Amino acid sequence: MLRDAFLMRRYIVLIMDLLEGQDILSFIASKPRPNEEDIAFVIRPLLDVLSYLHGQYIVHLDLRPANIFIAKSNLGLKLIDFGSAHQIKAKDWKKGENLAIVSYNSFTAPELVDLDDPYLVSGPADMWSIGVLLYALMSGELPFAAQTTENEDEDEDEAVAKLVKRCKWSFDSKAFQRCTSEVKSLISSLITFDQEKRPTVEQAKNHPWILADNLQKRRSSDVNSSKLKDLSQQLMKKDKEDVVTASCVLRTFSEDPYDSPDSDEE
Repeated sequence: MLRDAFLMRRYIVLIMDLLEGQDILSFIASKPRPNEEDIAFVIRPLLDVLSYLHGQYIVHLDLRPANIFIAKSNLGLKLIDFGSAHQIKAKDWKKGENLAIVSYNSFTAPELVDLDDPYLVSGPADMWSIGVLLYALMSGELPFAAQTTENEDEDEDEAVAKLVKRCKWSFDSKAFQRCTSEVKSLISSLITFDQEKRPTVEQAKNHPWILADNLQKRRSSDVNSSKLKDLSQQLMKKDKEDVVTASCVLRTFSEDPYDSPDSDEE
């Protein structure tokens, strides 16, 4: 959150919150023996945040591990990066609006991926991303992943987009071997092509997997932390590749560094 700003000669100084902690994927991966209750611990507050946003007719549209932080101080959840967020008119919330948002195809709903034939976008787009995120946290894999080679004309993002638009995915039998049927039921309902069939955030908050009745089953499950770490490294690498251009632009600034003033002159 931006707290204040100061203009000093040619520089704008921005005062923002210091966020110390881990992204949601690294947080779960850091546990020695994570289980579904650990994942439910972070999914509940995420749904609460999303419930508030959707109550204000705001869609985030970029829900992925890098944008969901668990604070080091109190283990509170912080949703960041609202660069793709959009406030939909209240009268259009149910039917949605035509939006052209470019995000990570692996976590993006099909109505946003298909820019040539766009669908109306609203809250269900965020719920799709919650389903993909939950799949990733449970298995250490992505439901939409494409293997490409250097000789192929199509890059990985284009291949993933095709899978998303076809809604072609399945549960990896080995990765979900120790998972409860309830969590697979929730994931299946969220990663559904038909927007009207996806649960709302309030319906997801009341899904049997989330409720206290299944606490013991969640604790008895098993999540592969090593696969979560591998996926975390994979996504971090992609993030770094995507920010190289911006870094180069910042480094082309021609002025000499301006030291902080040591006197009252400034």
